[in-house]
Amino acid sequence: MFRWILAQTELDLCNGYSKIRGTIHLNRKITGYHQDHEHHWVAELECGHGQHVRHEPPFFKREWAITQAGRDSHLGSELNCVRCDEFARELLEECRSQMSAAYDSGGLSGICEEGRWDLALDALKVLKKKFESRP
Repeated sequence: MFRWILAQTELDLCNGYSKIRGTIHLNRKITGYHQDHEHHWVAELECGHGQHVRHEPPFFKREWAITQAGRDSHLGSELNCVRCDEFARELLEECRSQMSAAYDSGGLSGICEEGRWDLALDALKVLKKKFESRP
């Protein structure tokens, strides 16, 4: 499942990254529902994470979450996955940091600009292996 999230995050980073605020919002499709230990409904998302779907006006207006028919009508619709957002932010910041460090290091070593970009891209390959090996 982690590899799927990594691949999907790589694809979604450009689409979900807001240049205005620097926030990431990755939407995932609802594949099912279950109740948590407090009997609140949790949407099961395609990424494997869960998202509560409470109807608590005025904070959350989700009348559809109250009934089985309402929940069924939202199968396949998208919700923002906060956990995927957190992972994407972590991945994006690590990418920026590693690429910048590799590019700057190459400059200090006297490597030409093209070579510096190659170092930055190599840093991304190492980073990808690191994130793929996460549990």
